[in-house]
Amino acid sequence: MLDRRRARWIVALAILVAAALGVLLWSIVPGGAGFSETGEIATSGGEDTGIAQPAAPARIRGRVLLEREEGEELDPPPTGRCRAQAWRAGVALGEPAVCDADGRFALELPGQAQEIAVELLVSGRLRAVLESPAPAGAEVELPTVALGFAAPISGQVIDGRGDPVAGVKLEVMPAPNLGEPEPWRAQSDAAGRFTLDTLPPGASTLRAFGDGFAPTVLEIVAPEDGIVVPIERLVPLAGEVVGPP
Repeated sequence: MLDRRRARWIVALAILVAAALGVLLWSIVPGGAGFSETGEIATSGGEDTGIAQPAAPARIRGRVLLEREEGEELDPPPTGRCRAQAWRAGVALGEPAVCDADGRFALELPGQAQEIAVELLVSGRLRAVLESPAPAGAEVELPTVALGFAAPISGQVIDGRGDPVAGVKLEVMPAPNLGEPEPWRAQSDAAGRFTLDTLPPGASTLRAFGDGFAPTVLEIVAPEDGIVVPIERLVPLAGEVVGPP
């Protein structure tokens, strides 16, 4: 009697072990629910894997025209002289687009539903900046803009010894600032020289800054040539902090 009861227990235990092995094998075969390599539950094939797909890019299009002397007819800018650059919070988004012979441009941007600013630049003409949302996958057509004549400025960045300083960044904003979303930007060349030829006439604030230098702020009036921007090198300071005795 005891041997028969023990045999029944052995058979029942064997059935349980076989069932457990079946569940384990089913969980790891392709197409079955089981555990992923990260330990999370993986669903069967055909279902959402939970991996985020990249958003479709937004495409921004527009057109730039130039005013004539008399301000009547409009012409497209010379080929290669018109550029469109997208910005978001002071950060350039991708490479600038060059306008075609008809003044048209197209920008392709990472799909994010945020406001962007599209800067339109033609040498010797007033800059235009158009703000626009850029949701994923959108096709946005900006209004056509006509650029009038600008008031250029130029000058040189020098240090405290009068030597030219290369690689200094310059940002200019009208004074007072009437809501420009992005500043005008330039950078000093190897001789410390810079030019901005897309500014409006009148007063502006120029800010110069660079690694290893203290920022400099100047009030300027465009048009103006021969502006000298002094910038002071930072001096390293070392010491020791001592507490009370």
